[in-house]
Amino acid sequence: MIAGGGTGGHLYPALAIAEHARDAIGAEVLFVGTRAGIEARVIPEKGFSIYYIKIGSLARESLLRKLTSLIAIPLALLHSVFLLLKLRPNVVLGVGGYASGPTLLMASFLGFPCALWDSNAHPGKTNRILSRFVRHAFLYFQRSGEFLSSPHKYFFGVPLRKAMKPKVRTPSPEMHLLIFGGSQGARPLNEIALRAFSEPDQSWNDGARVVLQTGKLDYQKVYNGLKDHPRVKVHQFLDPMSDYYDWADLVICRAGAGTVGELAMCQKPAIFVPLPTAADDHQKKNAQEVVKVGAAEMIEQRDFSPESIKSLIRKWKSQKEHFDEMGQRFSRFAFPQAAEDIVLKLVEIAKK
Repeated sequence: MIAGGGTGGHLYPALAIAEHARDAIGAEVLFVGTRAGIEARVIPEKGFSIYYIKIGSLARESLLRKLTSLIAIPLALLHSVFLLLKLRPNVVLGVGGYASGPTLLMASFLGFPCALWDSNAHPGKTNRILSRFVRHAFLYFQRSGEFLSSPHKYFFGVPLRKAMKPKVRTPSPEMHLLIFGGSQGARPLNEIALRAFSEPDQSWNDGARVVLQTGKLDYQKVYNGLKDHPRVKVHQFLDPMSDYYDWADLVICRAGAGTVGELAMCQKPAIFVPLPTAADDHQKKNAQEVVKVGAAEMIEQRDFSPESIKSLIRKWKSQKEHFDEMGQRFSRFAFPQAAEDIVLKLVEIAKK
């Protein structure tokens, strides 16, 4: 049983684990999520069964929504108990997201073998609490182990889709710049890119081609502003993402753990602009772990501007070797066997 979801950052690594468990060892994998999360749409499409509990967020919400979520907690705990006793999983994995907390907590109290997964340099509050009860934790960054009480910690990395791997491409005299903000997009990145590439004087952009992914909300505005630009292509979503990583020479993006893992696997130099409102400022802490070994650079959102994009393009043209070395250093954060390692350890935990 895999509990959690809500966002792609939780769900897609969980899917990588589920697919490997199904395909490699013939396991039956069941998901527990919420109807409001991305899992309600994606999991059935991927051929897995999913069960729903009702639970919401207590963070950065209105007082009414917080009260509604508080009232829902006892019911979510009871529903989790019902599902666990009905389905009798051999092992339970919590991957973060609203459904993960009550399901993993009740699994621990009922004596089911269980583990949690957290890919951020600073684990979320729910996992910090759960680690007092859950004995096994699968992690990405070494520093994250300092915040968790689980006695058994394994640094397996971020499970990724098989398409994510470095590929050799023919060198081009043109720079290929990829700017994206994740599946939902990132409005500050969109607005800065729109301002930069809308300027009448584009001489600084000579020789650079750009792909800009906006997400749904900003797509029409940015597309209308840049549709006539000869070197900029605007997309609402990027699919398959691996193709765009292959195409890019340099990436400007947020610093979610899933993005970090994908960039590491593809060995792409990155400029991180962390989301400043991320819980516990975890995106900045993720970025700092990569920056300190020279595998990426970071610009805080308050400092990101059209001039940032211009200077990065100029710097790439004059210091290509520097960025190539960044990409190579990034490989130390790549864990190509993450899904396999996690599944094998889950089997071991279940047998014990």
